[in-house]
Amino acid sequence: MTDPISRRDLIKGLGVAGTAGLLEPGNALALSEKANHPLPQVVLTPSDGQITSLTSTSEVFIPPRGRGYMKFSFDFPEPVVAFGEHRFGFLVFTAENAYGLDREKMRVEVAGNTLTLKCDGFVWAGGQERARGSLSASFRKEIGKIEWDVVVEMEQPIKTVTTVIRDVPRGQVSFGGGGLNDPRDNELLSAYPFGGGDLHGPGAANSMTTPLAVVQTAADDFLFIAPLDNKVRPKRFYFQPGEKFYRVEAIYEHDGWRNDRRITVPRW
Repeated sequence: MTDPISRRDLIKGLGVAGTAGLLEPGNALALSEKANHPLPQVVLTPSDGQITSLTSTSEVFIPPRGRGYMKFSFDFPEPVVAFGEHRFGFLVFTAENAYGLDREKMRVEVAGNTLTLKCDGFVWAGGQERARGSLSASFRKEIGKIEWDVVVEMEQPIKTVTTVIRDVPRGQVSFGGGGLNDPRDNELLSAYPFGGGDLHGPGAANSMTTPLAVVQTAADDFLFIAPLDNKVRPKRFYFQPGEKFYRVEAIYEHDGWRNDRRITVPRW
């Protein structure tokens, strides 16, 4: 005769089994077949090259619990690939639309401390429509550092390329070399130079004197995000909080007077 399992324990176990692939790195999961005999704790961490099908609303507070910024009114596909301690995704903006990576056309190669992501198509309209184009991203990690380059091609002129960085620990945040502040559950938006453009007033980005974002984590460590551009071009940082981590957008804006259909994003 087996020990009885309550309906609540059964539902909890089924829910965990169905969502295990969406757990954030470092989250611990204890599985139990019997309510009074838990199994040892298992830590699930994505391996380099693992692709996870997320959306723009995954792992963040929706609706915002503090100050928020305008965003899509629907879930937008945002697949990510794991590398090092983070997961990375990309968004591409033209003058007429916003595009995400087509999960079915993503290919990943891992070789030692490098990773190459190639995607031969994009999606839009919440994943309902597809567009031709390509994105290639090359990542390299060293002790305490990850750098990446991105090349994008589309049939329309490309205006902006955003790197989405997941698993950035929550903590005090500094922009442009300023003081560290606790943003609580507020979303954050800062831009370089001069607020990133001519938009002022409510909803505008805070201005930065240099494109640098720093997070002091709870472990008293520091994480920084910065571009290695050789020109003065707009950069934006958007921090969207979740329970334990930020979803960060590192945004590169291409030269506004150009109509390039193929661009190489300066290294991040």
